[in-house]
Amino acid sequence: MAQPGAGLNRDQALYLPAVPAFELFERSDELAAIEQAVDAAHGKNACCIWVEGAAGLGKTALLGEACRIAAGRGFRVFKATGLELERGFPFGVVRQLYELALMDVGPVERGELEQGAATVFGAAAPNRDGADVSFQVLHGLYWLVAELAQRQPLLIAADDAQWVDYPSLRHLLYLSLRLEGLPVVLTIVERSGEEASPTLDELRATASARIEPRPLSTSGTMQLARSIFAEEPSPEFASACRARTGGSPLYLRETLLALRGEDLRPDRSSIEEIERIDAAGLARHVWRRIESVDQAAPAVAGAIAVLGERARPGRLALLSDVPAARVAGILEQLRGRGILEREDVPRFTHPVVRSAVEARVSAGQLDAWHRTAARLLDREGAGADHVAGHLLSCLPEDDPWAVERLREFAASAVRRGAPELAARALARALEEPPPKDLRVGVLRELAAAEDATGEADEALAHLTEASKRAADPEIRAEIAIARAQILASTNRFPEAVAVLDREIERSGDSDPVSQQRIDAELITYALFSEEARGRGLERLASYAGRVPEGPAAQPILTAMAVGVALTGERATESAELAERALREGGFRNGGLTGELWFIAAWTLIFSDRPDLAESVARERRETTRSEGRIREVFAVELTLACARYRQGALPVAVSGARAALAIADPGAHRAWAHGVHALALLDSGELEDLEAALEAAEPEHWHEDAPGSFSLYWARAQLRLEQSRLDQAAADLDVLRKRGEAVGPGLRTNNDVRHPVEILLAHRRGEAEEARDHAAAELDVARRFGGDGYVGTMLRISGIVAEPDDRLRFLRESAEVLRGSVFGLEHARSLVELGAELRRRGERAAAREPLAEGLDLAYRCGASRVVSQAMEELRAAGARPRRAVREGPDALTATESRMAVLAASGRSNREIAQELCVTLKTVEGTLMRAYAKLGISGRGARAALPEALGPLYVGA
Repeated sequence: MAQPGAGLNRDQALYLPAVPAFELFERSDELAAIEQAVDAAHGKNACCIWVEGAAGLGKTALLGEACRIAAGRGFRVFKATGLELERGFPFGVVRQLYELALMDVGPVERGELEQGAATVFGAAAPNRDGADVSFQVLHGLYWLVAELAQRQPLLIAADDAQWVDYPSLRHLLYLSLRLEGLPVVLTIVERSGEEASPTLDELRATASARIEPRPLSTSGTMQLARSIFAEEPSPEFASACRARTGGSPLYLRETLLALRGEDLRPDRSSIEEIERIDAAGLARHVWRRIESVDQAAPAVAGAIAVLGERARPGRLALLSDVPAARVAGILEQLRGRGILEREDVPRFTHPVVRSAVEARVSAGQLDAWHRTAARLLDREGAGADHVAGHLLSCLPEDDPWAVERLREFAASAVRRGAPELAARALARALEEPPPKDLRVGVLRELAAAEDATGEADEALAHLTEASKRAADPEIRAEIAIARAQILASTNRFPEAVAVLDREIERSGDSDPVSQQRIDAELITYALFSEEARGRGLERLASYAGRVPEGPAAQPILTAMAVGVALTGERATESAELAERALREGGFRNGGLTGELWFIAAWTLIFSDRPDLAESVARERRETTRSEGRIREVFAVELTLACARYRQGALPVAVSGARAALAIADPGAHRAWAHGVHALALLDSGELEDLEAALEAAEPEHWHEDAPGSFSLYWARAQLRLEQSRLDQAAADLDVLRKRGEAVGPGLRTNNDVRHPVEILLAHRRGEAEEARDHAAAELDVARRFGGDGYVGTMLRISGIVAEPDDRLRFLRESAEVLRGSVFGLEHARSLVELGAELRRRGERAAAREPLAEGLDLAYRCGASRVVSQAMEELRAAGARPRRAVREGPDALTATESRMAVLAASGRSNREIAQELCVTLKTVEGTLMRAYAKLGISGRGARAALPEALGPLYVGA
């Protein structure tokens, strides 16, 4: 047999031989898993496939085969690749995936999608105030995918996920959590061994199928060697090659090509040479193939590495100083030598090839090329994204032009829901550095982006510097307010007050509007700080009940509401003030931030008016979602979840908390949503899910300084009490007590959640007198405040721990106070406790009525723990209770009722899914269960809903 390369010159021998699908050798199991997933998706059994492995194992080839398989089964295929150079471009991978697909959507659907999807693709109206629109974008992109999937099954493929830009990763994560019911296969390829972001870790955890390609066996190695050398390799040669390359198809091929290029044989005689080939040797082999083309080929290859996806012959010619005609010839030869893909846009065949090129170009040359490329693309009008990508790869050079381009990119990134990339660009602009007159502006923009990504300490540091440099009193006031808001968002209320106090002293009476804004923030935060509370009340008294006009109105109203609520008296007054604060104007024109909104909403909820909090949040929900600012959307969604939880609508509270978690900002505010989620699961009786939810809460949320973490301790304390783990319950209550003392002993919300559990714990420990005294004191507090919910709750707790002669009196009063209130679950609990006490006294017939009523209420609330207790007591009372109502409107769960009412109001399944942040399949399944309970079916079921729902629909 002729030796390889015989009759060929050196250049010809360097061309790659045709080796069909070598990366798919020994991949039958992996391909079978892909085929199974694609087939399942035809039945709307969506799947996320995760392909992971070291470089060179053929992951990209598997992805390509998955695309081919899906296309052959009628799927529409969207494929994108993460590129290291492109990681700084917001939604770069999303744009690769869907930009053209958006043009295929009809005009009606397109109008619905443009608020989110078109924001990514540059067609949305500009966001003039520079706020984060993350939710709008994520929501719009999800519905773009859902709309396309209704027309044709989809395979969405993302290669090199370790290099996918952060906003695109967030989209893929948001999508993967909502795939249920869609004919979609999401296929993600990740190179192992690279540093992974937390978002990538979360995305990986959603995968329902994992594929980890194995290295080639000795048999596969022989097959590949046979195809390259065109002769039978010896087993010893194949074993040595496999050992040296680890069985990686890519490295194995490059090793075999290097040996073939040296005119070696695939037998024992070449084994010693194999041992001398390492990664550097393979890089030299790649570089030699490039140099063999033309002496200008290295410069062209380097320019391709710099320009990435924007490498075009004309640009390559300008960057490399090689004539365009010569560049075209070099590109063609590089394709023939396996350096570039055979595509119009020059792309390296593998990251290994790209790395070999970059390793040969000096750092200084790369820096110069990137800066030149930035100028070149700017002159072409390529857009801030493309220009900034190169500037981010350059060393600082004191260039005002670069600062402006980076600021433009940052503003664009924020408009498109990518504050992380904005922060990176602005930090780079700060290094350039900016001219002195621009530095304060850059610092403020950087701090806003860092705050949006949860980097509170970094944001505070940059705002502090900006404050020192700012000369304009109004700008300093704005900076002081921004600093205080960040400090308050991390429960550092005394520091927030100190910052505002210093600004008041510094600025004097310069601007009345700014002073009122500072006052509003200072008063609100001071009321949450024991050491500063007197200062806050003093400034609040200066308003004498007068609410100023302008941007300070809502914050001042919030401060007034908190001030009344903290005294523990006049629930009606605090609720009225909090409601006014939430209703008078929106976030943008009313002076409220997401933080202040939630303080006002929480005050309203704990003033025993969760129904009003829900009503206001519903009014604001659509507008807030359309504006898309993630923290404000989160505040509204979590308000809804908290309000529903307090009213006892547990399934809706669970879904609402999950919706808030799905869009929560990266900061500590997630603890609020985790806590409400845990509490609703606890009362639902889903204790296993509750344990999992508590474990899923990020560790920092268990720190007492994290906003909202008290709700996690509250949930866990109640769970431990339920499990008779009394010492652990006491430990969690101790954390709650310390948190309350740190913020101030008069903070009602902390007392409301802690004292009832403390009383029951003392009762369970046999500390009867202590429990009764504590209950009497807290009942007195509740009566002074005057809210039905807390009064009814404390009456029930008092009845549980009271002397036998007093129990019925307390329990009857509790049931009466709660009757007709919005606190359905609290009423159910009181009725069941009343019935249980009557049964224990031997009044079995009298016990059955409150027990039956409590059972029905608890069932409609979705409170399975209370349902079980009521059933046991009814049986003990001599009744034969059937399981709660099975048919009619009263049989509907809270979720079924809510969806059925929306459907009866004319909402489509898609509109219901959008409003509730659930999948279409969830809506379809829930409505089918509701129809069955209501006794309607067929095509006329939806039209029959209003009548079938009866009072539920009339009161909706």
